[in-house]
Amino acid sequence: MLAVITGFFAAENVLATNQYFAQFIRNGPAVIWTNALYPLSADLTQSHYGEIDGIDWGTIVPLRVLERATVPLEAIDVDENAPQPALDKMGKDGVVFLGHVKGLEVFAGVNNRLDSIASKHGFTKQVIRTFSDQNGRPVFELFQYRAAAAK
Repeated sequence: MLAVITGFFAAENVLATNQYFAQFIRNGPAVIWTNALYPLSADLTQSHYGEIDGIDWGTIVPLRVLERATVPLEAIDVDENAPQPALDKMGKDGVVFLGHVKGLEVFAGVNNRLDSIASKHGFTKQVIRTFSDQNGRPVFELFQYRAAAAK
């Protein structure tokens, strides 16, 4: 009787594990553990952007580890009450920003806050490239800000 009960629970465990594995294959990993990091890393090491400023958690450290700190990456604080650090980077040649696409931010609303700072000071966002995971879902966005054209 003990062997039958143990066999039943072992079979249930195998079926549950199989279900989780199938969902992982179908849906891919969570945003924080994404394989979109690999095409992003390849682009950053092959391209010659100047300074790359990450605006969200999970955009800088994984790249530093993956590329052994060979890519010029910095983190920038996005604070509407103290916008000067972000404004100092906007409009400069060679400076690009790196973040998650809207809706996937770890720090909710960080993209909107940076866009708000930019628009209040006459800058417009230009997306350079979007990086997707193995399932084709956009995860990372590389962009810059340029001074809006005078009217």
